[in-house]
Amino acid sequence: MFMRASRLAFWLFFSFLLVFSGVARAADPDAGEGAELQRIDTALARSVVDRIVLDVERLRGLEFKDEVPVSVVNDDQALAQHMKRLEEFGELEEIAHAEIVMKLLGLAHPEDDVLALFTDALREQIGGYYDPKAGQFYLLDDMPAALVDILTAHELTHALEDQYYELDALLESEDATDDEIFARGAVTEGSATLLMMIYSIEQAFDQSLSEEDMAAMTGVGQEAVDRLPKVLVRQLMAPYVVGMSFVQRGNAMGWMAGGYPVDDVNRAYERPPTSSEQILHPEKYWDEDKRDDPVPVSLGSAGAALGRGWVREDDGVLGEINLAVLVGAPTPAPEDPAGVLGSAWTNRAAEGWGGDRYELWARGKKSVVLLSTTWDSEKDAQQFAEVIAEGPLAGHRIAGRNVALVYGEPPRKKLDALLDGMLREAPQP
Repeated sequence: MFMRASRLAFWLFFSFLLVFSGVARAADPDAGEGAELQRIDTALARSVVDRIVLDVERLRGLEFKDEVPVSVVNDDQALAQHMKRLEEFGELEEIAHAEIVMKLLGLAHPEDDVLALFTDALREQIGGYYDPKAGQFYLLDDMPAALVDILTAHELTHALEDQYYELDALLESEDATDDEIFARGAVTEGSATLLMMIYSIEQAFDQSLSEEDMAAMTGVGQEAVDRLPKVLVRQLMAPYVVGMSFVQRGNAMGWMAGGYPVDDVNRAYERPPTSSEQILHPEKYWDEDKRDDPVPVSLGSAGAALGRGWVREDDGVLGEINLAVLVGAPTPAPEDPAGVLGSAWTNRAAEGWGGDRYELWARGKKSVVLLSTTWDSEKDAQQFAEVIAEGPLAGHRIAGRNVALVYGEPPRKKLDALLDGMLREAPQP
């Protein structure tokens, strides 16, 4: 989800979603129906954590300051904890606003219940999570034994980095835009996924996994994920796979030659990326000559043109990762190896993004989204405008490097004033 509610995946809890790493919570697919998984208990979980801690420290180049507590929970308990944190942080209202925006922009089906779809996906895919507020690792009790080690390596990376970089503070910043939070989340998930991959390869070579283990690691079940709007799949999946490529400066297989890039990951934490554009195009972060930070965009008082009775309910930044969906960019399937590359998540019409901001306005049952975008060049703006004009727009207008768009049901006589107002507030060359 592209609003502040997007933090559900890695702000409230740093969850390991198994479908995104090419594995799933499934019993041996050759086993008969009714076959029971071995249940994980606290003693086993503690022994796994104690055994893997040294490997995580070695690969990550940091030492734990404190022991990480571990608890075992079932699916219902895990979901209840997630929902409780959402309520505590007031995120349920943000999710409701996000759903309205997604539907107005044509990014979700009118009948979709976004929160229900998201929680179904969590229930299906989550295998474990780290809670930075409690400093504790939670493991689901129905994990296949073959997956427990690699999942623990992933979550212990979160725990270790939390002790040095305070992950909650990194992702709770009120000064950071939604797109910036996505970029920071890509660092946290990319780091943990990369370390997990290196660890799992080491274990495969060192221990020669059994056929049963390999079967458990390759059975992918993702029915609930397939029902999610593509824009939400991006918020859940991209931080893991594209984030892993980002922390390797865009070289998805860099770890095979150089191992875990300790210094680069530390740098990404100390000076975080500022946009999804930098995650999709790593050179725009890592190469100082090509570094491209987002341009701040404001709508100012443009929304006042809607007239009396209209109230601004939300605002945020979509970023290239989400605007790309509006202009037809594909969303790679979880099992697609090309998904580790940022180029697989965007297209020509979305590249050249400079910055954006949207506002959600409502009066009674009517809602309007005002979206102001700025681009690196007039050509980039034109390419975006040519494609976006095919979408569910109430109206749009282009002026130089800026494109203003209105979605929903604005008063017909107010459309020109809204577009003019947004362009007056748009960044100038």
